[in-house]
Amino acid sequence: MAQMTLEQFEEFAKTLPEDADKRKVARALGLEIPVEIRPLDEQLAEASVVKHTPKATKRNPNPQETTYVSIPSLKLGQDSGTRGFWVNTRVARQVAERMLALCDDNDL
Repeated sequence: MAQMTLEQFEEFAKTLPEDADKRKVARALGLEIPVEIRPLDEQLAEASVVKHTPKATKRNPNPQETTYVSIPSLKLGQDSGTRGFWVNTRVARQVAERMLALCDDNDL
């Protein structure tokens, strides 16, 4: 069976239903669609402040709302990236300052 090119796949993908996962279809056909990797500053622009209140439980019948800094997952390369995470706002600045100090100390 002849291998389909990305250009041929793009033409074929136009015939797929709107809700089809084109990346999965391409993978099933033995193709890998290149991922657009946005600059880190654009990706980090999605960082935000999030308020979260846990569910009430027997141990904690009156949960308190907590505020976090939300760092998004980052795409670093075709096959590499980071997971998103939340940092409690009480420690977020200290964590960021420590990270900067480590980067400065190690010429990163």
